[in-house]
Amino acid sequence: MKKLRKYLEKIAVPAVVVSQALPGFVVPEPSQFLQKFLQSSSVYKMDDVLTFFNNIYWAMKSYDIEMEVFDEVITNLLRLLDALCFNDLILRKGFLSWKRGLQLNYNVTRIEEWCKSHHIPEASVCLQHIL
Repeated sequence: MKKLRKYLEKIAVPAVVVSQALPGFVVPEPSQFLQKFLQSSSVYKMDDVLTFFNNIYWAMKSYDIEMEVFDEVITNLLRLLDALCFNDLILRKGFLSWKRGLQLNYNVTRIEEWCKSHHIPEASVCLQHIL
């Protein structure tokens, strides 16, 4: 669980907050310094987060782990994701805009859809701070 948390801490903010997957709503960065910083940290995309959760799902399923344990692991990781992204959003001054909000909402919706398809109903409660 510690290794999972450490990896999620590394990919959460670049994938959920910085990543801009909606094509018509890309926000240009204000300065070259900030742009270089964000490009270097945004190597991770939302697909990496979903792949991370899929790998956990298939590993637990292949070892025949009970669904309650799986739900608890995913719920804890979703709460960590929520806390990391929320704290990052609070600390960034002048970062949020309407287009950024649409990008963030799209990314969170993708996580919620993944949770619904894997029968985890608590996802929206775990991600409430980001929204």
